[in-house]
Amino acid sequence: MRVAIFISGRGSNMQRIVADSRQANCPYEVALIGSNRQHADGLRWAKEQQINSFDFSFGERNKDEVERDITQELERHDINMIALAGYMRVLGTKFVQHWHGRLINIHPSLLPAYRGLNVHERTINDGVHFAGCTVHYVVDELDAGPIIAQGITKISAHETSASLAAKLLPMEHELYPKALRALSTGQVKLDGMQAKIKPEVWDNLRLVHM
Repeated sequence: MRVAIFISGRGSNMQRIVADSRQANCPYEVALIGSNRQHADGLRWAKEQQINSFDFSFGERNKDEVERDITQELERHDINMIALAGYMRVLGTKFVQHWHGRLINIHPSLLPAYRGLNVHERTINDGVHFAGCTVHYVVDELDAGPIIAQGITKISAHETSASLAAKLLPMEHELYPKALRALSTGQVKLDGMQAKIKPEVWDNLRLVHM
């Protein structure tokens, strides 16, 4: 499976996915890195690693026009799956529909709870006892796609937004490559609005760090 990764910043999840893809017998390869920010640190890293990369800064251009150009670039590289990894822009309906079933994201909450932004702050302010991260298919509605994989951890009595983010990041780094491996080997498939997961990989896509 040929994967494109979209980023907006330094791309720590991207770097972990690339490292996993370079392991022997990994069933997917990272063929392209894209960013909506021309000077994103992650793009510089991708170039240093000699990975094909491109930027698609929107500027004053129409979203549909830019996303048509993005699709052309993806198809030129024979991309089978797009992984959003810290990509901080909402994709357009036409793009999401075109890549339906081939577009995934990682979100720093236990979806369907806490969709959108400022997740850690909202989680702590609500006094919940557990937090986590979710790999999910992308659909038109924000952070509402079928769940592929999740990780969970406890929130401590003195947790801050920064400490919670730091606690969850290693879990994201572990979970996202596992999800991509399962997708690339057909062990996870989209069926309507549900991710069908084969029993033999179910536990592998559920992380508990307490």
